[in-house]
Amino acid sequence: MGNLKAIMYSGSFKEYTTFLAILKTKYPGAMTLTDFGALHTVLTGLGEDDVAAVFIDHRLLDRITPNLPYYDQENILWIVLAQESTALLHVGPQVFDVLTCGGAINIQRFLKRLKKDVACRLRLQALESEVREFYTIGKTLSAEKDTKALLETIINACIDITSADGGTIYLVVNGPDDKWSTFREGDAGSKLLKFVIARNRSINIDMEELTLPISRESLSGYAVITGLSIRIDDAYDIPVQVGCSFNPQFDKITGYRTRSVLTAPMKDHQDRVLGVIQLINKKRRDRVVPFEPRDEMVINSLAGQAAVALENSLLYRDMEELLEQYRIQNERLRELSERILKAHEEERRRIARDIHDGPAQLMSSCALKVEIFRKYLQRSMYDALGKAMDELNDSILTMARDIRKIIYDLRPSPLEAGLLKALETHFAVFSKETGIKVKFLHTGEDGGLQYYLIATLYRVITEACTNIRKHAGATSVEVNLEIGPEKVSLLVVDDGKGFDPDSVRKKTAEDKLQSGFGLEGMRERVELVQGALHIDSSPGKGARVKIVLPVVQGPSEGEDVGA
Repeated sequence: MGNLKAIMYSGSFKEYTTFLAILKTKYPGAMTLTDFGALHTVLTGLGEDDVAAVFIDHRLLDRITPNLPYYDQENILWIVLAQESTALLHVGPQVFDVLTCGGAINIQRFLKRLKKDVACRLRLQALESEVREFYTIGKTLSAEKDTKALLETIINACIDITSADGGTIYLVVNGPDDKWSTFREGDAGSKLLKFVIARNRSINIDMEELTLPISRESLSGYAVITGLSIRIDDAYDIPVQVGCSFNPQFDKITGYRTRSVLTAPMKDHQDRVLGVIQLINKKRRDRVVPFEPRDEMVINSLAGQAAVALENSLLYRDMEELLEQYRIQNERLRELSERILKAHEEERRRIARDIHDGPAQLMSSCALKVEIFRKYLQRSMYDALGKAMDELNDSILTMARDIRKIIYDLRPSPLEAGLLKALETHFAVFSKETGIKVKFLHTGEDGGLQYYLIATLYRVITEACTNIRKHAGATSVEVNLEIGPEKVSLLVVDDGKGFDPDSVRKKTAEDKLQSGFGLEGMRERVELVQGALHIDSSPGKGARVKIVLPVVQGPSEGEDVGA
């Protein structure tokens, strides 16, 4: 709050000796001026919160009246001094009052009333200043989107508005992941307080972020759990009935001496606590004094604004993260769409090649053989005709096998018996043909898996077996399949010669077509269903292929797993 400056402006003070004596008794620093220029200098040098009571000799009123409108009417009280013999004065609207210096009692009564008026005016100015400051702070908080800058604004505003020497902000975080959170009753076991920012006017602070348990024993924990602010006059002499204590670790590290403390929870509109504002050492004229009830009221109000602004900032941050995830997902979907189109095109080329190299050539061969049959019949070469017909029959059987293989590749018929049964059959045939022992371990049921997931798993596993047969030189393989409600985990381990996983990336598209589906093809299949594939291998140390696929329960609409 500002000060009252008492000033008397007159050409002569002889008639006002009684008034001056009383004025200087009430206000020892009262000034007496005879020069208007000096008066102007004093008035223009007033502090923002100061109030000046200027007592003007009525004989100078006409001379000074034209200048009165140019001065701040909120901070300057113009009071005209008159004698009992003075005729009725005509004063302008800028004049606060007229004092008739007829006797000491009248003067003392006037000065007493003036003191009350000035005190009220100073309090009103202080309140107006706080309102303006709150408006500015609120506007700044609502406009700030950067969380770190917002926290700095909050702590600086709290320190300034309470004349504190320093302050700290703690935020509530989840224990497991350290993400910012809120505190409700009963959350103490799963939530922590994280020190995020500190400011101090007396010393430089460079402290790393740390987390603390939320407990009633600490001042900050007490504020979080109870949702109440706490005001301590001496941190080292807290009454036992308060039920909490001060941690002197900061003072020990820095050599600082904490005395008065004010701690307030930051609560949102749902009464959830987002964090704590802790202020230390309120100062008045460079001396540490206790925080006042007014400070507690102001900080509680500011902490509420800060909580809303912080919550908005966190929501804004989360929204930006969601938008970024949405952008990444869109980009991922675009890449997956390109992979699907590429896979479809490569599949068409493979099928076209298989048909061209198999059934199509056999059909052409059959057509030629039919022409040969006609000539044999025309020439009655029945023995040759019989032999040619046997060859035709072999060609037709081969063509039928090739066509069945193509159909099988498009949709493996063993899956009609279910994934687990199909894999057991496949491993049995694989071991019989290659001599490689397969140990198949599995948990969970495959009945709830959608067909696209079953087909993906089957194709990936059979392709892994093909790769092992062609390239690994292994003697044993272990396949571990875990089917859970939310994901399917697959691990394929062989004891073969191993390889360099990076080398597969150097293959051209034509190489991949010629050599089969391959590891990169397996990866693409897995990623098409939002899964992940990891390959761990090195020359001479075998290979581990781990696959995790997300599960969507139930068959797809209009799709029968057994069809």
